[in-house]
Amino acid sequence: SGSSNTRLSPEAQFLWGKANSAIIDQNFAVAIDCCKQVIELSPKAHEPYKTLGYIFEQKNDMKGALQMKNIAAHLHPKDLDLWLEVADFQERLDNKKDALYSIQRVIRRQG
Repeated sequence: SGSSNTRLSPEAQFLWGKANSAIIDQNFAVAIDCCKQVIELSPKAHEPYKTLGYIFEQKNDMKGALQMKNIAAHLHPKDLDLWLEVADFQERLDNKKDALYSIQRVIRRQG
């Protein structure tokens, strides 16, 4: 499929919407729970991982944020902005070798 979004089932889409609403209300516990349910329904979807990455970032858990963003990037390799974000996190956490790998992914995609 040429669509950049993973096709989420209506149930998964509803839960992902609920997660995003919870984030707006700063209700991270509910958002995390909804994201986990989306992952169970659609394990190959990158959206819930990206959302979890954002939540962990808000909670100042940079390692957790990196982990989630990294999974999202591998599930959605065409998202160059996400790879650059991952590289930035890796560099900030002093994972220079990993950061180089992420940057190379972007360069290869653009070439």
